[in-house]
Amino acid sequence: MIPPGRIKYHDQFAFFTIVLRKNPDIFRNETSFHFSRHLRLNSRMEKSASSSSSSSTPVPYLIPEKNPSRVLIDRVQPSVDGGRFAAKRFIGEEVQIMAVLLVDGHDLPQGRALVRHESQPSEIQKMALVPQGNDEWVAHFTAKKLGKYWVRIEAAMDRFGTWRSDTLKKLAADQDVTLELRMGLELMQ
Repeated sequence: MIPPGRIKYHDQFAFFTIVLRKNPDIFRNETSFHFSRHLRLNSRMEKSASSSSSSSTPVPYLIPEKNPSRVLIDRVQPSVDGGRFAAKRFIGEEVQIMAVLLVDGHDLPQGRALVRHESQPSEIQKMALVPQGNDEWVAHFTAKKLGKYWVRIEAAMDRFGTWRSDTLKKLAADQDVTLELRMGLELMQ
């Protein structure tokens, strides 16, 4: 489970849309993916340095994160030309969502994909991302309806998975794991 407050959302392509269309020319149902860039923008009023009047202009800026994450989400797929063009899929076809999750240090990441259809904004399908090796994580879902699907990739540090991995390595090396077992109890509480 991803702890609240420690979630890192995908920076560059936070959401992508699956558009399912009927094409009468080729008599088949297709889906297409396209990414849209979402950044948390805010308007800030700054006084113009060049004018001495009290007029101010709104200046967009990125809101800094209060607790910067140690997880980087990169190369979200499916994507054609970095999201400029739509990737095609059929209705009923299994869609593979892939992202690269990177962390600093030796800790392990964990991630999930949240999928919803535009007609049902309250029904969110949550899928755990499964590691495929080489920092690639994958989830699958089936596009069942025509319309847009929104997918959000979330990632955070996997504290329990990191503890388990480190403890198993020490056990394999015949080292004392008394301290690690105490740390594991604290993690579970």
